Amino acid sequence: MGKKSRSGMPSRLEIAKAWLNSTDPLDAEVVREFGQTPQECNLCWRCGGTQGGNGIERAHILAHSQDGGMEPLNLMLLCVRCHKKQPDGMDRKTQLEWVCRGESQNERRADFEPIFLAAGTTAEEFVERHGENSVAVITEMFKAAMQVTAGNSNWKGNLSAMIRDKTR
Repeated sequence: MGKKSRSGMPSRLEIAKAWLNSTDPLDAEVVREFGQTPQECNLCWRCGGTQGGNGIERAHILAHSQDGGMEPLNLMLLCVRCHKKQPDGMDRKTQLEWVCRGESQNERRADFEPIFLAAGTTAEEFVERHGENSVAVITEMFKAAMQVTAGNSNWKGNLSAMIRDKTR
């Protein structure tokens, strides 16, 4: 049996508009989490990240492989990283609660700690060194790493190198 066609998939803007117009209270909670305007359809609904806009994927709630349709309310906008973490196979309510919960500090630390370790430091040491400016410093470095790689090809390696340079 061949792969099912994904033709007719709505645009990110069409998905955002459908969710904004939904009367389901859980859908409304998701909308509050990612923003109130269709222009914000380049943000991940779970972590708020952008990954350059092109890294935002249309993720099925009921999987395409399980005959999930292409209707906008069966699709969420997730960054590549969150899409990989999506609790596939779970019911709609569970998945939307997962989206609304957002990323925990522990999840973020688990994702980013290896980058700091590769730079010869830890997130905790970095924060101690840069104090209250640490979030601004790392945010600027992250943006620069994404620009250098034009997306997500090797942003972790580039960010690690920038952190290493900043901690010397």
